Amino acid sequence: MMQEATIRWGPFEKRLTLTSAQQLLLADSTPLAIISGPPGCGKSVTLMLKGLEWLKKGHDVIVFGLHSSCMPASRLVYWQLCQAYKDSQGPLFPKDRTWGQLKYEHAVLRDARNLEATLRALQRHGSSGLHVLMDDFCPEDGFTVEMMLVFMRDLRRRVPDLHLWATNSYSKVPEDFRLHVLTQPIRYPLPLMHEIRVAVEVLKGLGSVPDSHGYSDDLAASVVYSPQVIHVRHSGGKGDKRWPINSAKCGKQVAHVLQRIGVGPQSGANTEKYQFRDVLILTRSPVDPRNPPQAFLRGLQTSGIPTQVFPCGAGATSDQMENALDNFILAKENKVTLMTDSPARGLDRPVVVCLTGALPDEHYQLTPQARKNLAESMSTSVTFTPRLGPSVTATANPTSAEVKEAEKVVEGRLKARMELVHRLDIWSRASCQLIVVHLPKGMEGGPSGSEDYGDRKCIIL
Repeated sequence: MMQEATIRWGPFEKRLTLTSAQQLLLADSTPLAIISGPPGCGKSVTLMLKGLEWLKKGHDVIVFGLHSSCMPASRLVYWQLCQAYKDSQGPLFPKDRTWGQLKYEHAVLRDARNLEATLRALQRHGSSGLHVLMDDFCPEDGFTVEMMLVFMRDLRRRVPDLHLWATNSYSKVPEDFRLHVLTQPIRYPLPLMHEIRVAVEVLKGLGSVPDSHGYSDDLAASVVYSPQVIHVRHSGGKGDKRWPINSAKCGKQVAHVLQRIGVGPQSGANTEKYQFRDVLILTRSPVDPRNPPQAFLRGLQTSGIPTQVFPCGAGATSDQMENALDNFILAKENKVTLMTDSPARGLDRPVVVCLTGALPDEHYQLTPQARKNLAESMSTSVTFTPRLGPSVTATANPTSAEVKEAEKVVEGRLKARMELVHRLDIWSRASCQLIVVHLPKGMEGGPSGSEDYGDRKCIIL
């Protein structure tokens, strides 16, 4: 049974000790599986190692991005498998070693209107048998759990010999698929253990939700390494400059912290601890390369930190996203990357700078259909459980004020859970060093409404 794994891509390398749950999962030969669990528990690593096993046995493997949000994690798995194949062709392996072929395919499955086109995109690679990997296909941008279930069910019917392993954060699985749950966090900084325990309590509080998982209770024992954490607080300014992304001063201070920990050439030193390509800066604010945050970039660049902006958002096509992801994953340019945090899911770097800040409340508002379902269920005294939200029960014939109050309860709990899980997901991207830039006092966001540093020192920018 595999106990350790070395994963390489571009100039990066990871040497991992697999948890017992990962080892048992890789020993499972079931053809149809969903690996579920919260961020940072090794789902993507396990998926990549299963694909490697298939390739070694001579099977062609397709890494499939089901929609745009899946692309970052899927491309990373693809390039890690490409590197594994390249390494297998070295002098230590016999020349007649036969591997299957590795392919990549992506689609934009949003609703039933393009379901058929998405199914055909996969069937082009084989109508009788397929080996497919899908990483991080979470409901987003109109893509729902129900649509995912329909897609997998229809694909299963069309391809008799289907081997499909996928990961997400939810536990609803189609018929014939086996659910595996990984809940041991393996890459969280120990100073953030308090945040994880808060998340556990929130998730337990949402125990009526059947499609989400919390972390294991034995957190400290399951963390196998601990990146160092530096907390800094942006001192703010007037107007938009209160936000780190709009402040040249904040850019300069982040550059100072990066240089202090050994990023880039150091004066009087022959070596550098980290290259510029080792650094990823994440922000909650949308970043458009056509209109980048000039002030923050100017602060970085005038301090000697070359920076590139990752293209994303409405102005970026799928091809642009794919090319940009490949450049980032393989670190083709020795520059720091500034990226909106949403496309960073599944990606990491040795050094991660997190510019914190909560999204507006509108981001967590219920959809019109969810509001309708909530009102209908309350009028019949039926418990209603929205996706990722708590259950709400009320008496028959509720007033409009009671419905509005129930909506606020649901949206508030939804925001608390999503903010916590989002924070943990972003902060788990750092493999060596995490730098957290907090908002000025009085502007803190997140589920608690304030930042509690405890005994940790916070550098005031």
